[in-house]
Amino acid sequence: MNTAEVTKSLSEKLGRTQVETRQILDAAVNVLAQAIKNEEGFTYPGVGTFGVKLRPARNGFNPSLKQIVRIPPARAVFYHASTGLKNLVNRQEAADE
Repeated sequence: MNTAEVTKSLSEKLGRTQVETRQILDAAVNVLAQAIKNEEGFTYPGVGTFGVKLRPARNGFNPSLKQIVRIPPARAVFYHASTGLKNLVNRQEAADE
């Protein structure tokens, strides 16, 4: 499902225009992105948790130069699906079989 499809589906459910719905969707995504960027994270019950993990510096290997290289520390975005979402997906797969 792409953004246009999500916007259309939401606008039908909310009884709003697609332009209004897109503005609401964009605003919500921006708020969530800022929360993740500020390392506050975001949890939506029934969907999951988004957040940032700090990956420590480590050594890597460049095979073309055959040298060990230092990889700097980095912040990585993570997502953990909720148990409810996992169960929903697994029930759907069982029903498809």
